[in-house]
Amino acid sequence: MPPVFRIMSMSWRIAAPRKSSLWWHRVLMPCMTGSCASYHNSRLWLIGLVVLLLVYLAMLLYRIAYSMRKIQAANIELSDMHAQLQRDLKARTEAERRFRQLFEIIPDGVGMHRNGRWLYVNPAAVVMFGAATDAALIGSEVLDRVHPDDRDAVMLRMQQSQPAPLMIQLSLRMDGSLFTGEVQSVPCVEDGAPATLVVIRDISDRVAAERRYRTLVEQSPLGIQILSPDGFTLRVNRVWEQLWGVRLADVEGYCILEDQQLETRGVMPCIRDGFAGQASELPAINYNPAENSMFSGPASDRWVKAWIYPVKDRSGRIMEVVLMHEDVTDKIQTVNRLQQMAVAVENTAEMIMISDHESRIQYVNPAFERLTGYTLHALVGQFELMLHSDQADAALCCDICAAVNGGDIWKGELVIRNSRGELLTTERSVSPVIDDEGRVTHHITVMHEITEERRRNRKMEHVQRLESLGILAGGIAHDFNNILTAIMGNAAMAERGLSDASPARVQLSRITESSRRASELCRQMLAYSGKGRFVVKPLNLSLLVAEMTRLMEVSIGKNVQLTYQLDESLPMVEADAAQIQQVVLNLITNANEAIGEQSGVISFSTGVMQADADYLSSSVTRKALPEGRYVWLEVSDTGCGMDAATAEKIFDPFFTTKFTGRGLGMSAVLGIVRGHHGALRVFSEPGQGATFRMLLPIAQDSSASASLSVDAIAVEHGPFGEGVVLVVDDEETIREVAVLMLEEIGFATLTAVNGQDAVDIYRQHAGEIVAVLLDMTMPKMDGSECFYALRRINPDVKVVLSSGYSEEEATTRFIGQGLGGFLHKPYTPEDLRATMTSILQ
Repeated sequence: MPPVFRIMSMSWRIAAPRKSSLWWHRVLMPCMTGSCASYHNSRLWLIGLVVLLLVYLAMLLYRIAYSMRKIQAANIELSDMHAQLQRDLKARTEAERRFRQLFEIIPDGVGMHRNGRWLYVNPAAVVMFGAATDAALIGSEVLDRVHPDDRDAVMLRMQQSQPAPLMIQLSLRMDGSLFTGEVQSVPCVEDGAPATLVVIRDISDRVAAERRYRTLVEQSPLGIQILSPDGFTLRVNRVWEQLWGVRLADVEGYCILEDQQLETRGVMPCIRDGFAGQASELPAINYNPAENSMFSGPASDRWVKAWIYPVKDRSGRIMEVVLMHEDVTDKIQTVNRLQQMAVAVENTAEMIMISDHESRIQYVNPAFERLTGYTLHALVGQFELMLHSDQADAALCCDICAAVNGGDIWKGELVIRNSRGELLTTERSVSPVIDDEGRVTHHITVMHEITEERRRNRKMEHVQRLESLGILAGGIAHDFNNILTAIMGNAAMAERGLSDASPARVQLSRITESSRRASELCRQMLAYSGKGRFVVKPLNLSLLVAEMTRLMEVSIGKNVQLTYQLDESLPMVEADAAQIQQVVLNLITNANEAIGEQSGVISFSTGVMQADADYLSSSVTRKALPEGRYVWLEVSDTGCGMDAATAEKIFDPFFTTKFTGRGLGMSAVLGIVRGHHGALRVFSEPGQGATFRMLLPIAQDSSASASLSVDAIAVEHGPFGEGVVLVVDDEETIREVAVLMLEEIGFATLTAVNGQDAVDIYRQHAGEIVAVLLDMTMPKMDGSECFYALRRINPDVKVVLSSGYSEEEATTRFIGQGLGGFLHKPYTPEDLRATMTSILQ
């Protein structure tokens, strides 16, 4: 075969597809090899050659195109692979960047070590271990940064070369200080060699917080119970165990959500709210072991209050439920006591005020509001000084505040002013309230309103003072009458022994007249003391005033007008007309002087009233008078009036508001009224005049008779008597003058210096003695005792009682006992003669 055909044949095989091999062997090959019959036919050969070339060319072109497609596809695939490789490389670079960034900024310490030495660490680990740079750690021993107590455990984990769970360990900083780390490690490969990747988290703050939390829980005064979300107890503190008398192991299996006692007591809804995620406060419950066998410890029969709080994670899922218990038994008892105290304070009749240490009012009770008229709202924040009446009380209030702030308790009296401006006298006790540090924080003031009591006390003191003065006046009058008896008697006897032409008669007459005036003063003093000489008989006050009209008109000035409103049907009173006239004259004189030079009116009125105890207690009396019907005589004027201070003193002896006084005046009025078992009331204000009302009890028997006083019996001078008269008196001068008077009228006399002496003498001379002149007040045995002793010797003995006191006062104890008569000191020879004539004839 020619060479050209051999090349074409090889090319064909390369280029021609396998399916053309049959055509090749059957058609073309014979032509090229000459095995074809028409081989030698050149034209045919040439045509065949051309055809063959064309076919070959076509097949070659097809093969080239096919290869080009394969190459193009390979190029595309290669391009995709390159692009993917670029993307993977970029992603890896980004991942490495992110990892490096995470490695650099992660707050946890991250490091890798091999064979117990650090290969590298992140910045957080550098800071965590207190190194200046990572170079200070890289290459150093891992165990150098572990506390000796934890090194064995860390070394064991390093030797195991396997992932290790979280471990809490103490780590050391470069300066030797400790921190608590939470460590987790995992094996890895670095540069084809095994290594260990370690992550360390500094949990010192968390551990400290947990320690504080545990301390808080354990030291909490509340019993704390931590429950699982399904109601089972996880942890409790010591207070809870003491409160309920059980330990944590004792409540294993107890589910609070299934507690029927809590359901019965109505607190389960609050507990369910807590487990549902809502904090709740449970009401206080009184626990009894008979009702719940689980909790039967010290909390038995005690009140327990609880609070429930759910603990949630960030997603809001409940992790735990905290139930806090408090034993509020003491609080409830304290509250109950405080409530009782509050009720007591609110309802007590005493005024109670609470103020701070600066005396600012914080609280007053209703009694304070009621008695002062101030409201709590008006007083809160005000200083106590607003309540006090004058500067003296305000200064005392400041002293009280200082004393109480020093821890003292102050007691005393203070005058305050109520909302109406009225003065209230209070008896108060101020006590400090001291806190735990010893500081005074508040003042507690308890006040008792004693205005009326003090008024009554002042009145009683006034009455007692008047009573004392009356006793003093009566005693002085009695003693003075004894002296006057000697003076008047001796003067009268001396005058009788002189001729009418004797110059001494004038002096003796003046002595007698002065003695009579002194006797009148004594009579007024006795009237003031209520022991005056009264001749009591039924008396109509309206008629008495009417009869005194002319006398009263001449006793007043022309500028004064008298008016009368007299009850014509006035009941009788038992009184001494002369003494009541003296009362009326003294009252009209006082009214006339009160009017002065201006025109005015003095009014007289009488009437009957029913006087109760309150009315009588507010009057001036000798003693408590019985309630009942009283006749009153009222004298009122339009004069200058008087203030309360003056009104309290008008009955004092010799008290006057004028330049010169008239002696006993109003004091005698009071004495006369009290001697008649009556009372006086005074109504007066400055510039409003004054009104005096005299009350006398209505006579029980209109036929009341006069007293034992005897009227003087007109007798002639000269002796008329015979027999012996026993003169008994402790005053020698009185005995002597009585003896002179008795001997002048014909009696023989015996004398005794006291009652016992008189009894002894009378026992010896009973048959001779016709009468006894007996003094009332004597030592050893007084007149009363002597009288009864003489009566025991001789029941028919005739005794004349002689006293400087009034007849009514002196003879009261002798009524119905056979007293012969009464002789008032001082007496004259005529008085003695009349008395002796009366008892002997």
